[in-house]
Amino acid sequence: MPSRAKKLERDVAMLPSVPKELVEHFLTGPMSGEAINAAGLAFKQALIEASLNTELSHHLGYLAGAEKPEGATNHRHGGTSKTVLTGEGKLRMAMPRDRNGSFEPVSLPKHARRFTAWVALYNLRRPHQALGYRTPMAAWRSGATRDPGTTAVDMTLRLDNPAALPTCPQLAPQQLQAA
Repeated sequence: MPSRAKKLERDVAMLPSVPKELVEHFLTGPMSGEAINAAGLAFKQALIEASLNTELSHHLGYLAGAEKPEGATNHRHGGTSKTVLTGEGKLRMAMPRDRNGSFEPVSLPKHARRFTAWVALYNLRRPHQALGYRTPMAAWRSGATRDPGTTAVDMTLRLDNPAALPTCPQLAPQQLQAA
């Protein structure tokens, strides 16, 4: 069994790199520990809200601000606020919604009040059959998608290949064989 120190090293090594420009945007000079934690919470809130909006775009089939596809009856319909508990404290989230009420967020389900454990389980520890029994993060990092010859997309910013999203509906093996 690996030691706690080795597991911590492995977890730290898995952290994504943050562009220097982004850090400089938050940095206004020397920062106290409280200021660093507050900036981290603000960034976490922005990422979660961006992820929720990306999920809604995927659900609707078009990006925010883009022309609604012909024949589409559902569209964005504002949002609601929700207080979520994270490992660092409470966050007030802006939850997007659709007109039909059919949008079910995956990254922060409708009645969930805690964010930390579920997302870590879903993205880092739970293997997915549709991703070759890898975690979504492992699949994204390796650049693998369901379509041969394509690469993974930045899940929070682009929707040019929705099949690369771990929340994309997957075809059952019987449907894949029939296609």
